[in-house]
Amino acid sequence: MHLPRPVDTRACPTVVAAAVPRPAYRWMGLLSALTTLLLALRPGPSLAAELTPLAPEGLRCSGLVDREVGRTSPDDTFGGWEYRWEVFSNDASITTPFGVAVDRACNVYVASYDPLGGRITKLSRDGAVLATWGSPGKGAGQFERLEGLAVDAAGNVYAADSGNNRVQRFTPSGTVDAVWTRESACPAITAPVKCNVVPPEAWFNGSLSVGVDGSGTLYVVDGAFGVKRFQSSGAYLGTWGTPLSDAPTGFRAGDGIAFDADGNVYIADALLNAVRKFTRDGALLSRFAIADETFVRLDAPRGVAVDTDGNVYVSDTDNQRMVVFAPEGIPLAWAGRCTDEDAVGPCPRTGIGDEPGQFAFPHHLVANGRGEVFLADRYNNRVQVLKGYPIWIPPAGAGGE
Repeated sequence: MHLPRPVDTRACPTVVAAAVPRPAYRWMGLLSALTTLLLALRPGPSLAAELTPLAPEGLRCSGLVDREVGRTSPDDTFGGWEYRWEVFSNDASITTPFGVAVDRACNVYVASYDPLGGRITKLSRDGAVLATWGSPGKGAGQFERLEGLAVDAAGNVYAADSGNNRVQRFTPSGTVDAVWTRESACPAITAPVKCNVVPPEAWFNGSLSVGVDGSGTLYVVDGAFGVKRFQSSGAYLGTWGTPLSDAPTGFRAGDGIAFDADGNVYIADALLNAVRKFTRDGALLSRFAIADETFVRLDAPRGVAVDTDGNVYVSDTDNQRMVVFAPEGIPLAWAGRCTDEDAVGPCPRTGIGDEPGQFAFPHHLVANGRGEVFLADRYNNRVQVLKGYPIWIPPAGAGGE
């Protein structure tokens, strides 16, 4: 079990927790900071949460993280959580990953970005490659600039095919069965693939992310042009958000999208340097940003995830870190690699690193109901996971630690 170490305020910590108005939180150094913070946030041994019908599929991947070797006795008692970063997969099929998604069976899907193509890799809950699909091109099932991914209740995978200005849907076996695109592109989409016509007022503009809530509604984040919603049957439901605007509901570079257990929508905007929380219909509820230099301001955040407790995880891309916010918007902790060895408290900047818990331009991330957070570590060509292992205490007289 990792125990908190004495804090040296002259040292540059890997993860720092900020003082917040809760008695359990204080300044802490090294990786134990994030561990201790999440231990305080996470209740007992069961990760089950009350989910509404609008909660996304990733949060329905539930159950305890698998017990480690040597912790298999049913008589063991739960003694808390040990959180740590691990490389979930650096398989050769994963190159400059952009998007990541989780289904209710805890499989992980990764979108490898390529200006002239892209590839989806499906991984098991243990990181083994189950399937790959996708090739460069404009035909059904092909990609140009594959970016975001999402999964619905049936296990269908939605892919943001940004270079082709469209969204494609794949069956769990990797066969494309539907496309959302302009009417002029539909003649090239032949049966049995369904072509869903996007009306002119909602045409996609080349930088897309996708999300699917528990009702099956498809959300397409279209860069500076707001959020466009569609039924799973293909019908257009409308657009919300003010295009090319710094207004409270405006968009400059909308990117990653996530949903909480109640179906509220969170969107990262890389130019507004914030994540915002909206209702399903686009009413602004709150804004997640860093207002002063205590924690270093966000710089081009591109990904967002929300766990079952409402904590918000942001990939702060140009700061090379992940930041954790409490549900009410208070920044709690961050993970990354420091570059200023004389920093007092939080490091003023972070840098690229290739150790677990260090990043090279992190992009999208996703949380599941098992207390895991998966992050697309783009230029390290891998997916990392922040995983909580339960600490099991053997009964008295059983030996062990």
